Amino acid sequence: MYTRGYARPDSRLLLVTQCLLTLCLLISSGCSREEPSARLTPLPASTTDPEARLLVGAHYYLWYPENFHHGYLRAQLSPPQRPVLGEYRSSDPAVIAQHISWASRYGIDFFTLDWWPSKPERQATLDAFVASPLIEDIKFCIFYETWDLGFDQTFGATTVDEQFAAKFIPDVKRLAERYFRHPRYLRLGERPVIFFYLTRTLVGDYPQLFNRLREELKEFDPIFIGDEIFWFGIDQPRGESQPPQMIREPLPQRIALFDAITAYNFYESTDQTHAGYAKDSQFLPDIEALLLKFRSVGQRPIVPSVIPGYNDRGVRPKLEHYPVPRQFAENAAPDSLLEQMLQRVALPNVDPRLPMVLITSWNEWNEDTAIEPLMAAPATNLDRSKTGSRYSAGYAYEGHDERYLQRLQQTLIAHHGRLLDEKGAPLARVKVELVQDKLVRARTSTDAAGYYNFSRLQLKAGVYELRSLGQAPRTITLE
Repeated sequence: MYTRGYARPDSRLLLVTQCLLTLCLLISSGCSREEPSARLTPLPASTTDPEARLLVGAHYYLWYPENFHHGYLRAQLSPPQRPVLGEYRSSDPAVIAQHISWASRYGIDFFTLDWWPSKPERQATLDAFVASPLIEDIKFCIFYETWDLGFDQTFGATTVDEQFAAKFIPDVKRLAERYFRHPRYLRLGERPVIFFYLTRTLVGDYPQLFNRLREELKEFDPIFIGDEIFWFGIDQPRGESQPPQMIREPLPQRIALFDAITAYNFYESTDQTHAGYAKDSQFLPDIEALLLKFRSVGQRPIVPSVIPGYNDRGVRPKLEHYPVPRQFAENAAPDSLLEQMLQRVALPNVDPRLPMVLITSWNEWNEDTAIEPLMAAPATNLDRSKTGSRYSAGYAYEGHDERYLQRLQQTLIAHHGRLLDEKGAPLARVKVELVQDKLVRARTSTDAAGYYNFSRLQLKAGVYELRSLGQAPRTITLE
């Protein structure tokens, strides 16, 4: 079964098999290359670059319809709630086009496309995404499932050795050769971006691994972003006879191998202080403290991530993991947790060296972190189990249509609209500018359907003139 949660070791098992190791290793002189983050140039506080924007990304999965069959919460609700596109095939060009269209309309700049090295048959699906006629309306990058090459569930570790390197380096190099030159591949400046999942579980000779990989990819000079931020990681004491052990602190020598670090998901099934409505739990305060801790280590930019909620009971009912409801508090709006996470986790932690926010996820339905539109339906807390609540745990779930995309737009976009010609047809890929005091403060383009978005980055409250080709200028006010 290939779902996100199986990449997260269960800390109950770790605590039985290991002792908690206090971080005591210092950065050795041979562990990392020259400081890569030094070349991530900070944006000036008063930048006049009209192209500057907060990049919004979402983790995107290519594994359907296979993973619908593994089980997901919305199919177990009473009545069931299905995606607007149904239980689709990820390779369907119409599905890909609709996903890109939604994302572009509401201000999502890029998708991270997950790549499992053990699933080479998904190459055709990835290529189908990149070949979409609407690819010009979004950017994409690779989200590499690093753990897939050797994860040991017993210790929660991914051991890096020569066998691992012999698979990993050629595979990443092949992906780079195939996609990094694509005009819609995500770049910062000229540097392509690649995410690596679960780097916090790496043990063994991972410093040499990533240094070798950088050397192999030196013509691209890529930006490596590691999944390092979590409540615990894995380390291995000096000496091969020592088993991997869990640690509760950031590991500087591993962080130093990356240009930036992120967290895929802050959910941890064994921490009951995070259970229930986030208003009454420690979930958000603990995330705020965790990010503060990681910001102080390694001098690497943080890419903050948010979830709309979490419930994996549809795919793992026997484990009876607690859900994180999508409501921040009882009787709050259905998207209120996402709103709180954007305001408290995402925006305060945007780094000017790498102004980016990640959404977990676009379409991870197995763990119910998806923001992809569902068919509109009233909220229900009932499910198809004998008790009526085994899957929902008594929390309400709404068939939310485009609500979560609208919330993203309301929170992260300063101004949005649509341009149509005199006959009502969309003005596709037309430049749009916001002008103030005779200076262009922001610039973007419409997508294939005529929609445009201006990021909140560098746009202050005030009066602007909206200009576009073939349209009369008009005045707008940003609050």
